[in-house]
Amino acid sequence: MKHHPVCGFVLLILLLATESVAVIYPVTSVADTSATGTLRWAINQANAGDADQITFNLPVPYKIAPTGELPSITDASTTIDGSSQPGFSGTPIVHLCGTGTPAGSDGLMVWGQGNVVRGLMITKFRIGVGAGGGITVAGCHIMSNTMHGINISASANNTIGGTHPTNRNVISANQQFGIQIWYPGSTNNKVLGNYIGTDASGTAAAGNVTGVYIGENASRNFVGGTAAGSRNLISGNNYGIYIEDTGTTANVIQGNYIGTDASGTAKVPNTQDGIQILSPSNTVGGTSAAAANLISGNGANGVSISGTNAFRNSVLGNDIGVDSTGTGALGNTGSGVEIANAPSNTIGGTVSGAGNLIGGNATGIRVYGLYAVRNVIQGNGIGVDVSGTAAVSNRQWGIDLSSSRNTQVGGTNAASRNVISGNGAYAIDTDPEGGGHIIEGNYIGTDVTGSYVITNVSSGIRISSPGCRVGGTNAARRNVIAGCSVGIWVSGTNATNTVIYGNYIGTDSTGANGLGNRSYGIHVDGAAHHVFVGSTVAGCGNVISGNWNDGIRLSASSREVRVEGNYIGTDASGARAVANSGSGVYIAGPAVSNWIGGAGAGWRNVISGNSGHGITINDAGAQEIRIKGNHIGTGVMATNAVPNGVCGIWLGTGASNNFVGGMEVGAGNTIAFNREKGVA
Repeated sequence: MKHHPVCGFVLLILLLATESVAVIYPVTSVADTSATGTLRWAINQANAGDADQITFNLPVPYKIAPTGELPSITDASTTIDGSSQPGFSGTPIVHLCGTGTPAGSDGLMVWGQGNVVRGLMITKFRIGVGAGGGITVAGCHIMSNTMHGINISASANNTIGGTHPTNRNVISANQQFGIQIWYPGSTNNKVLGNYIGTDASGTAAAGNVTGVYIGENASRNFVGGTAAGSRNLISGNNYGIYIEDTGTTANVIQGNYIGTDASGTAKVPNTQDGIQILSPSNTVGGTSAAAANLISGNGANGVSISGTNAFRNSVLGNDIGVDSTGTGALGNTGSGVEIANAPSNTIGGTVSGAGNLIGGNATGIRVYGLYAVRNVIQGNGIGVDVSGTAAVSNRQWGIDLSSSRNTQVGGTNAASRNVISGNGAYAIDTDPEGGGHIIEGNYIGTDVTGSYVITNVSSGIRISSPGCRVGGTNAARRNVIAGCSVGIWVSGTNATNTVIYGNYIGTDSTGANGLGNRSYGIHVDGAAHHVFVGSTVAGCGNVISGNWNDGIRLSASSREVRVEGNYIGTDASGARAVANSGSGVYIAGPAVSNWIGGAGAGWRNVISGNSGHGITINDAGAQEIRIKGNHIGTGVMATNAVPNGVCGIWLGTGASNNFVGGMEVGAGNTIAFNREKGVA
């Protein structure tokens, strides 16, 4: 029999219309039976068809307590909507409680694509909600479950929360993870706008053991984001976010408050780390203001990157240890960022917006362990506020490089510059067991303009490890080191082959004005040896001026120190005094076999304009010092007077077997215009 084409078309329209209309299954009874009107009945009905909606019209107290595990929701496009309950006003009142189920029973297991769980309170199950792919969980309170609040296992494209406040989940007081995302295939899951580990007000802790866990090779998931309303509050837990396993990569954490209250002005600490990363190639933050995480107030570190599998992670543009204004301290108890035996991670970066603001912590950044190699620290404000003009002090070190190797601190463009100021101990400290660090292009002890002092309490840089370079061969690599106790302190027998090139030590960033360190510009002691302060290479000379004591002091068995090509007591032009208040160079016994200058113009130091002697050699054991080829009391051209305040060279009691000048061409010093004797 033939079918009329118009009749077939009408039949198709009727079928499509029938499929597009959601069937509503109202839950009107709290009983746990299969009778019409129960939740169990509604789920079974929804599993038999598409585009279903389960609504609620329950009697007070709106509590459903199943006696057995509910059926999984396997059909697609089903919405379970607790906000449909009369009396709902934004806070879930329909309560799904698992206290009556057998041990190990789960709450809502939702497997169909496009399913939505909304507006429910889900408590006392093993797992509150299982999300099986393409699921949305929004506006729920998922609390006090014996394992996890939400479990995402080998499933993709789930959305937990949303960008509107009505989509916010409160996921708290679960006995293991608030949200677990794990196993291969768990990708492109989004956690947005939730309170995880706090009460519904976002002001008090109601912690999960871990707020968000990502592991077992889950990749490319998003916690927070840059869109308005994406911020999660992840506070009050043991760990805020925990990421582990070698294949757990390319996960992105952006725009969250971690360890604070909802305002970002008070602590609601995660008792351990805000973020713990033990896997490679994840990103915390980003280069836009909206991508910044506020990671403050935590009981251990703000961000911890740990273990040899934790490489190529990036921590960018975050506020760590400060409050949400960026002007007050809300410190993490440990370090702002800690890298423990983890290689090749980047803290900050070389593009605009990549730098982190790290203040108020015990230590700003700590890098430790012999496997902590080739890490990069660039573009950060460490110990300063968001403006870079006032201190938000880390209580101890700005950067602690402990037993680590080959760390890059700073770089060769303005965006890679760290401002490391206002800290309670050393701005940068190295350890005898590490070494090979490169420190270049930073402002240490100044504001962001390099014009004003923001004091570090101890030395700007302490070098105790071998093979370190401070500064470099051109202006882009120059560190400005001012306002510290000692500008650079090189100390200990492992402090060998240290290179100090091209820095301004005790002046502002122009090299024209004194901005002194409170003691010495450079101090070499503790049997440190083979230290190079300046070089014959163009651009390697330092300006060491404006300090409150000696420009350079060599003492305590330091040896084989070469001081070459520097301006000591003058401005960067070498023509005008910017006095060190003590001697330009002071050598105290038993420092031996050190060189000040050399035979030729390339070796020449200009040691002029200092308030004390140009060079002082004092004490028994101060011997075999060679002073050659320098201008002492003159400008760089030797024709203008830039006198030292006392003598050009002072050879004190006990100094012996030292050499002023020499027989080689160019070994003679020009010593003129000093206030007292040339050599005494």
